Amino acid sequence: MPALSEIWAITPGGVIAVALTTVVMYGVFLVLVRVMGRRSLAAMAPHDVAGIMAFGAVLGRTALLSVPTLAGGVVAMVTLFVLQRLLALAQKTRPFGASLRHEPVLLMAGSDVRHADLLRARVTHDELRQRLRLAGITRLDDVAWVVLEANGQMSVARRGSTPDPFLVEDIPGYTEERFP
Repeated sequence: MPALSEIWAITPGGVIAVALTTVVMYGVFLVLVRVMGRRSLAAMAPHDVAGIMAFGAVLGRTALLSVPTLAGGVVAMVTLFVLQRLLALAQKTRPFGASLRHEPVLLMAGSDVRHADLLRARVTHDELRQRLRLAGITRLDDVAWVVLEANGQMSVARRGSTPDPFLVEDIPGYTEERFP
């Protein structure tokens, strides 16, 4: 059993190495999630959960370098929390916020499926059908619109009521004349 001093042992260079490695791995993870699309985290299948766990293990092992110590784990954990807070603050600024935030994507306009937007959003026809069924839609003519939200969830609106403008002002491609 290692001595208590060995568990906490970390050099100033080790602190910098752990923090820098954690920042780089976190950045790579964010880029990969961005490339794979927002749906990669919103509706996870069992293999997605396994992948996230594996990513976490790789990130953790890489961040802690070859000989993990408790102090290295604390440095990595604090670094991740600081990164989370900085990104949350950056989302509120104009230059960085636009690159970090996703805009809603109009996937269906009435009964018309917008195939190009489905491809761009990496949403399959099967996922769209499943969401329509979950919303209780039995006929495509019942759909006013379907939107992939910024958080990766899909919203389904039924025909027959005019939405409050506040609710649709951020949906590119939405016009009241097209979706009564």
